[in-house]
Amino acid sequence: MPFIPTPGIVQANLFFEGVGGVFAQNRLYFAASTVPTSTDMEEIDDALYPVIVAQYTEHMSSFWQLDGITYRAMNEAEGLELVSTQTFPVEGASGDTEMEGAQVSYTITLNTGLAGRSARGRVYGVGLTNAAATGNRLTTAAQGVFQAAWAAILSAMELSGHALQVVSFFEGGVARSEGRPLSVLSANVRFPLATQRRRLS
Repeated sequence: MPFIPTPGIVQANLFFEGVGGVFAQNRLYFAASTVPTSTDMEEIDDALYPVIVAQYTEHMSSFWQLDGITYRAMNEAEGLELVSTQTFPVEGASGDTEMEGAQVSYTITLNTGLAGRSARGRVYGVGLTNAAATGNRLTTAAQGVFQAAWAAILSAMELSGHALQVVSFFEGGVARSEGRPLSVLSANVRFPLATQRRRLS
């Protein structure tokens, strides 16, 4: 898709690797200056890395690891870029075995307080362990753990001054001239499991 500028937004790409060379990526967006600066990116990295390690990889299977994070200013196609110099890789801290299908994930819905598909976001949580799921759904205990973890991630980024955002690049199937960012007010960890292609049934 062609680049669609979004002033005041930094895109973060989190790169994961599972056993056997399976790769996954989470893409998140954060508020920044109208023209994002290197200081914005460093502040986002300083806030995001520790909370991801504490709240995401802490509950991730040890068969998965976080390989790195990169940041991109979204105000222009050739905007600033930062490659995180934090400590990588970060191995998942849960020693349980991974799910049989490496692509099976739990899902997080990002809510902005507005109705409509373009006002909601979705993140796929990788590195799910067998102990966290039964069949095609999360256990009640695991859902509670993940729910608290994502609430902590949202809170940490808001406190840093770089709140998590949902960015819409299309309206009615037509590309916007600029992306529309909306601040994430809450995250809902859903019980049904999914892949990045479809919901499991």
